[in-house]
Amino acid sequence: MKTNRYKLLLLGMLAAGITACGDAEIMTYDAQYDAVRFTGVSKQDTLIQAFSLTDRCSYMNYSFIETPFAESTEYAIPVFLIGKPAATDRTVAYRIDPEKTTAPEGSYEILSASIPAGKSMGAIKVRLFNAEELSSTTYTLRFQLQESEELRLGPSPYLNSELSWNNSIPVPANTNIIRSYNMLIAGQASYVSTSPSCISSNALKAIYAATGWDDWDDPTKHTIHNGSETYGYYKYLPRYQAIYNGDAYKAYAKVVADYLEQYKEEHGEALLHDSGSLLGEPVTARTY
Repeated sequence: MKTNRYKLLLLGMLAAGITACGDAEIMTYDAQYDAVRFTGVSKQDTLIQAFSLTDRCSYMNYSFIETPFAESTEYAIPVFLIGKPAATDRTVAYRIDPEKTTAPEGSYEILSASIPAGKSMGAIKVRLFNAEELSSTTYTLRFQLQESEELRLGPSPYLNSELSWNNSIPVPANTNIIRSYNMLIAGQASYVSTSPSCISSNALKAIYAATGWDDWDDPTKHTIHNGSETYGYYKYLPRYQAIYNGDAYKAYAKVVADYLEQYKEEHGEALLHDSGSLLGEPVTARTY
């Protein structure tokens, strides 16, 4: 009988415990906490872009060199959902930062900004227009995500994205290639910086004019090459590993410096950065 009483007591305690657990507050999903953010990675599917945590911005670039006779092109800036996909499309709120934007009125058109129903990834879709000025300048468009009734803001480092376009040499996206640029062109505090903030189209043109580099995507010509999706098949600059050994980057920086001095003599003025944080300042080769 005692044994049976103990069994009954134990079952009663277990039942009480289960009831207590059932009465406790259980966290459940609430759509009101769904948020939106830009990417914080350098590669997402087939989209390759640069992200700088220092600048808290993701950078993308399009060059009409890829479609030189096109009047316009459509570009999708990815946005990501933090939360569960919804049964309906959700609009993504944003503002265009006037201080960081150089694209004039009429040079672009915002087509849509949404995360489709059932999806965790959406886009701000923009139509970019080709123009004669883009052979000598770069337009930039800086987006800042905003909170809306449908979506909150994600983590603060991932709320800015900058799209630039021209019809000149495209800006590299992979950090290993960006570092090569900073080894050759003065701007970042460190020559091994991977920040793209100082990159300009004119400086890239100067590197190309000085070195003749346009084949770094070709594995038959370079042991260390960019001939893969990871490096975007970028052909105008090597990965830093190709010029870092043996201090070759110092010699190449001197070649770029000589070209910039020649440019100044021929044009009567220095070549200026046409985009980036050094906009309007002379392009200068890094010295060692």
